[in-house]
Amino acid sequence: MDPQAQRITGSDHYISTFGLRASVARGFKLHGVLAVDAGLDVPKEETRKTCAAIRPRLTSAMRDAILNYASLSYVVGEKPDVEILSARLQKAVDGVLGKGLARVALASVIVFDN
Repeated sequence: MDPQAQRITGSDHYISTFGLRASVARGFKLHGVLAVDAGLDVPKEETRKTCAAIRPRLTSAMRDAILNYASLSYVVGEKPDVEILSARLQKAVDGVLGKGLARVALASVIVFDN
């Protein structure tokens, strides 16, 4: 288990994905960075092994979901909508792993203004 995950949960089922970032840009202007720390609750050991084997694919899908949210749905100056963000991350994870095998858990969502 990732030592950073211990700060969030003591569960052996939790797989952390720290450091997911996306630029918040409109037109040609950079407005900031959306930083998301999340994890996956994966009850089955077999699925956790699969997650470890395909971790780069999972991370890439999650980054794409965050980038999509930051560039299309996030309203500059507002707080991020964690419901929408969580749903998009869940859809991305389901697309890689299969529906219902892992549940996305957001640890933090922060916008750093430029």
